Amino acid sequence: MSAVAARPGLDPLRLKGVLLVLLAATVWSSGGPLMRAIEQATPWQILFWRSGAMLLVILLYGLAVQRVDLRRALAGFGWLGWLCGLFVAGAFSLSIVALEHTTVANTLFMVAVSPLVAAVLGGLLLKESVRRATWLALGLAAVGLAVMLWDGFASGSPLGNLAAFGSAASFALFNVTYRRAELIGRKLEMSVVLSAGALIGVLVSGTTAMAEGTGLALSTPDLLYSLAFGVFQVGLGFILFTSGARHLTAAEATLLALLEVVLSPTWTWLIFGEEPSRLGLVGGLILLGAMILQAASGMRRRRAPPGLVT
Repeated sequence: MSAVAARPGLDPLRLKGVLLVLLAATVWSSGGPLMRAIEQATPWQILFWRSGAMLLVILLYGLAVQRVDLRRALAGFGWLGWLCGLFVAGAFSLSIVALEHTTVANTLFMVAVSPLVAAVLGGLLLKESVRRATWLALGLAAVGLAVMLWDGFASGSPLGNLAAFGSAASFALFNVTYRRAELIGRKLEMSVVLSAGALIGVLVSGTTAMAEGTGLALSTPDLLYSLAFGVFQVGLGFILFTSGARHLTAAEATLLALLEVVLSPTWTWLIFGEEPSRLGLVGGLILLGAMILQAASGMRRRRAPPGLVT
């Protein structure tokens, strides 16, 4: 560490932040392969076990490591906290539906656009200033989204792309609601918000699975993969990201987290041979370009990230 610190212009804490966020993105990128490895479980069954595992990991991390005062956190939670949790649950649920009905690449490209949507919604709903570069990135993203949605309808399976866009919108609404709570002076603990989202996911998915008659019992491999979703992909990814993002700006963390969008389709292609359509890939690359433009243009801003951005 002393050798690193001796180099001019290199902040050891920022270096640590970069490495942790890149590692978080790598962990998040396991989502596509995990979903493709599951053979028989329905999306609601997967969501139930994923949400349950996520609830335990993140809540334990918040209580044991972050030393969150759960009683105080719940006392100030209010309807904004539960609304954040609802949007988190919606985002995770729709991402599972998307992965079930479209390629990993299409899902990740669309979900990645959520910080851009959040920036625009923040301007519309919270009266935050929207930079010129953000409007330019939004126009570019709109082209990419149109291409991908057209590809979905042309291939006869638009549900996956629509669900992915719904997941992105839910993540964006979560970020805007979280910022709204900050603006009115209400401190929402991120681990408690995500735990609330996981709890909602458990209740909704469990009830739906039972109502459909599929039940919650899974084969051992499917159960282990579903639990890995919650423990490893979401839980560990969240811990690594929050540990690293505190040393970076929101724009820097967002840009680095885009590594997930590149890695997850790559793993899925290498392991399962899944390739996106040419039109879907073109639209996805346009979306990725819009996100890089948005994040790179915000590199001068020094505001700490509000929370999960991907």
